Amino acid sequence: MNELKRRLQGRIIRPADDEYGEARHVWNGMIDRYPALIVRVASAEDVAVTIAFGRANGLAVAVRGGGHGVAGHAVCDNGIVIDLSAERGDRERHPTHSARGGRRALGSPGQGRPVRSDSRRPADLSPPRASRGSP
Repeated sequence: MNELKRRLQGRIIRPADDEYGEARHVWNGMIDRYPALIVRVASAEDVAVTIAFGRANGLAVAVRGGGHGVAGHAVCDNGIVIDLSAERGDRERHPTHSARGGRRALGSPGQGRPVRSDSRRPADLSPPRASRGSP
């Protein structure tokens, strides 16, 4: 465990931590699982390190992106949840500007109204990327 903590840029949340109860929940309230660790990764390297740790210790690994999967695959019992929430923000950064992306992406079936990309946004910002986050 100390080796994992030393190698991560992100954070480890354990069952004894105050935020564990909130961190383990997913959108589907019928899913009630208790992972041994929740790792809030800060980089792709954190993901690789966490997966390697899980393999080396025989732990199941689940990956949570938006936490909206109805089947509950984003969380597991007694394993590791790799929480990508810190990585999934819908902000595009620029040294002098920031732009918030829309809720829904054009061309995403069943995902509501499309994101607008128009001439009112500064020319040096990329258009919003797709998001499956909460409305």
